[in-house]
Amino acid sequence: MNKGDSMDSFLTKIKDLTEQLIFADEMIPDSSLVQTVLNGLPDSYQSFASTLRLMMKGNPNALSFEELVFVLLQEDQSRQNRSIMRVADQAFLASQKGKGKWNSFASKQRFANIVTKTRAETKTILQIL
Repeated sequence: MNKGDSMDSFLTKIKDLTEQLIFADEMIPDSSLVQTVLNGLPDSYQSFASTLRLMMKGNPNALSFEELVFVLLQEDQSRQNRSIMRVADQAFLASQKGKGKWNSFASKQRFANIVTKTRAETKTILQIL
C-alpha cells in the first residue's frame, strides 16, 4: 500500500490483480492472498496485522480474503471515525475558549449534539458500505 492510498483503493487493486491472474488461469490460494495483503499494509496497520496473524496461527485458512477485506474496511472506517471525533472535540474545545465554564449545561448540550450528529453520520456511512 502506497502512502496516501486509501484502504479501499488498495484492496481494489489487489482484487483487480487477483481477477487478472484468475483470467490467466493462475490460482492463488486464499491463505497466500491474505498474507500478501497483510504484508502490504502500511506501518500504521502493523499492530492490527500482527493481531490477525496471531489469530490465524496454526490455521492459515482461519480468515478468507473476503473476510479480510471486510475487517480491513471496518478498521479503516473506525480509524476515520476516531479522527473525525478528535477534530470535533478540538473544534468544540476551541469554540468554548473564553466562553465561561465547561460545566455549564449549554456547553455540555452542544457537545452532546456534535457527538450525536457524528455518530449518525458514521452509521449512515457504514450502512452504505
